[in-house]
Amino acid sequence: MPALIRLQRLLGHEPNAVVSIVGVVVSVALPTAVRWALHPVLGDALWFATYYPAILAATVFLGWRLGLLTLLLSALVADYVFIPPPHTVSLQATDAAAVLVFLFSGGIILITATLLRQAIHRLNRSTDIQEALNRELQHRVNNNLAVVQALAAQTVRSSPDLPAFSASFQARLTALSKAQTVLSTGEWHRCDFPELPAAALEPFMGHGHITLQGPACSVPAESCVPLVLALHELATNAAKHGALSVPDGQVSLRWRLRENSRAPELVLEWVESRGPQVMRPSRRGLGSRLLAQQAGLADVQVQYEPEGLQCTIVVHAVSVASAAHRSAPHTLGASLNDPTSA
Repeated sequence: MPALIRLQRLLGHEPNAVVSIVGVVVSVALPTAVRWALHPVLGDALWFATYYPAILAATVFLGWRLGLLTLLLSALVADYVFIPPPHTVSLQATDAAAVLVFLFSGGIILITATLLRQAIHRLNRSTDIQEALNRELQHRVNNNLAVVQALAAQTVRSSPDLPAFSASFQARLTALSKAQTVLSTGEWHRCDFPELPAAALEPFMGHGHITLQGPACSVPAESCVPLVLALHELATNAAKHGALSVPDGQVSLRWRLRENSRAPELVLEWVESRGPQVMRPSRRGLGSRLLAQQAGLADVQVQYEPEGLQCTIVVHAVSVASAAHRSAPHTLGASLNDPTSA
C-alpha cells in the first residue's frame, strides 16, 4: 500500500523539462531495443507490438502531450527501422495502412491513459482536501475545548454565586455556539459579514436599538470565535450597564475596509449612545480579556466615554465579496435597525 501511495503521488505531479525529454527518449528507445532483440523471433511482423506499453506509461507519467509525441515518434522510428526496406520510411499503401492502424490503436491508449491520469489528479486533490479538513477539524476541536475551559475558569472567578455563574457561563457558551454556527454555514476557511455580527447579537435585539452597517466581506476562520465572543461581551455589558439597559439606548456597529500593504483590514466600530453614564470598571475580569488583542484580533481599543462606551476592533486578512460590495455598504433589515421595532 505505501508503494501504491507513492506511485499515486508521483503521478500527481507534473514532470520538469529534463524529466520530460528523458522520458520521451526512453519511451521510444526502450521498446525499439526490445523489438530489435526480438527480431529473430518475430521477423517482419508485429512491428509495433513493443511500443504500446511505452505509450501507456509515457501518457500516464508524463501527460497527454508527451504521450502523443511518444506515439508519433514511435510510428516514425518503427517505420524507419523495422518495416522493409530497412532504414527508409516506407510509403507503400500496405505499410502506410499498418502505420495508421498503429496510430489509431495508440490513440485509444493515449485517451484511456489521459483519463486515468486525470482521475489520479482528482483523487490526489480530494485526498489533500480531506487531510486538510481533518487537520482543521482536530485543530478547531482542540481550540474550542481550550476556549470552553478558559470561559469556565474565568467565569467562576468573576461570579459571586452559582446562579450568576450559570447565567454568565451559559450565555458565553451560546455565543461560542453562534460562532461555530456562522462558521459552519459558510466555507470552511472563513465566515461572512454581516451574518457573523447578526448571529452574535441576535439575543440582544430586544434591548434598545441596534444598528449594523458595513460592506459584505469575509474574515479568516481564526477570527470568527474571538469576534463573536467580543461582540457578545460588548452586548452583554451594554444590556447590563450601558445603552441596551434603557429603552432609548442606541448601539451602532459599523465596519469598514481599510487597505494595507498585504491585504484589506476590517475595522469594526462599536458605539453606544443615549444610555447611562459610563464608568470604567474597577477590576479586570474575563470581559477585559475577551476585549483585548489576541489571536484573530489584530487590535482592540476600548474607550469609556461619558456618553457611551466605544470599542474599535481590527481584523487582518479580510477578503471582499465583490467590487460592488466594496463601495456599497450593506445595512441589515428593519428588525435590526428600525427604531420602531424595539
